[in-house]
Amino acid sequence: MASPFRYNGSMSEPLRRLNLRPRLASAAAQLALLPDTACVADIGCDHGRLCCALLQQHAGWRCIASDLSAPSLRKAASLAAFVGVAERAEFRLGDGLLSLCPGEADAVALCGMGGTLIARLLEAAETPLMGASLGVFQPMRGVEDLRRYLFEKGYHILEDRVVRDAGRLYQVFSAAPPQGGGERDMLPPGFPPECFRVGYRAFASREPLLYDLLIQELSQARQCLGAARGKAGERGLLLRERALLTILKAWEGTGCF
Repeated sequence: MASPFRYNGSMSEPLRRLNLRPRLASAAAQLALLPDTACVADIGCDHGRLCCALLQQHAGWRCIASDLSAPSLRKAASLAAFVGVAERAEFRLGDGLLSLCPGEADAVALCGMGGTLIARLLEAAETPLMGASLGVFQPMRGVEDLRRYLFEKGYHILEDRVVRDAGRLYQVFSAAPPQGGGERDMLPPGFPPECFRVGYRAFASREPLLYDLLIQELSQARQCLGAARGKAGERGLLLRERALLTILKAWEGTGCF
């Protein structure tokens, strides 16, 4: 396990309340029902805003924040001291979920990195989510790789949100680890099985901004198709366009699932 990194400096300014941007605020909200004494692991914590905000919001929680970058950890530790939560935070220099002991955290958050990388970090763990009961994910790109991995491995999607942050749409979702012998998630009837660009749980719950996301994804697919005609990637883009159109028509009520 990675060694802890602790802050030993002094705080020269008053304590301040952290305000999270919408994408991280959505991640924090999906963690909110954890027990009063929960331990949350913020994997790839960067400068520690999510970790520190969670500790401000939940007085009984502890947080393990890990990152591959020592400079980022120093900034995160400084922020924890600055906002008055350093006593309940631990900072570890380490690679993904391997910075944790099995069962050490009640929940893990992997936010602000690529979905392909998140899937690789999950696969590298000794056990699903390193024994945590909840994972919260906010991929910056490669969301289809992460969604496909979770579905194929038998994770159960709990919440699935689309948020607008600084003019960009982000997908933020949470999942429970696969249970031995438990039921796997089922796609809504007719939901294209090859489409993991958007969430089937978000569709089933009529997530308000999913329509905007579908329009955006369809526009991007068609732009890419314009440059891929007659090339190797054309077939995959045509399948993506067809799948998105199927979901969009079902959303609008002009098709049926």
